[in-house]
Amino acid sequence: MFAAVSCVLWSATTLLTGVIHNFWCLFVFRFLLGVFESSFNPCAYGIISDYFHPKYRTTANSIFNGAIYLGGALSSLGVIMIGWLGWRGTYIIIGVVGIAFGVLGFFIIEPERGRFDQKKAETISTGPIANVDDRSIITKFYDAFEECIISPTPRYITIAASCRFFAGYAIAYFMPSYFEGVWD
Repeated sequence: MFAAVSCVLWSATTLLTGVIHNFWCLFVFRFLLGVFESSFNPCAYGIISDYFHPKYRTTANSIFNGAIYLGGALSSLGVIMIGWLGWRGTYIIIGVVGIAFGVLGFFIIEPERGRFDQKKAETISTGPIANVDDRSIITKFYDAFEECIISPTPRYITIAASCRFFAGYAIAYFMPSYFEGVWD
């Protein structure tokens, strides 16, 4: 339900961005948009982990993450909408559609939380500092780094994310000069 509330609130800030006539209201609504959008992903990952068995969870997460980039690509269609409706009309239409999808989210039946989680054995503590990790911060960092390098999943994720950000920043920095040359 929190994801649906988040979607409705971020869509409402999008809609309200289209009707305001003040810079500070624009600033506040864009700030709130970021706040409400940032709360959606943790909810989505939690719902995915509760709906899908661990065997299929990576595929479900991949589809979800791919949809984020597909949505980013489709957002370029907003340029066409701005040409037809103006930027205010585009924000209003996108806000209304988002609110409608957010309201649909209230009708999603939430699964039992943690139904696929393995139950951990109870640990017996021998005192208030029984489970304290006394390794240095450098040792902990080295162990985590070594695990990321040895294990193939984090290694491939790091390589893929690096390629994605390299391409994204290249497009972001060179696109204006490209369009300047094309449309000049």
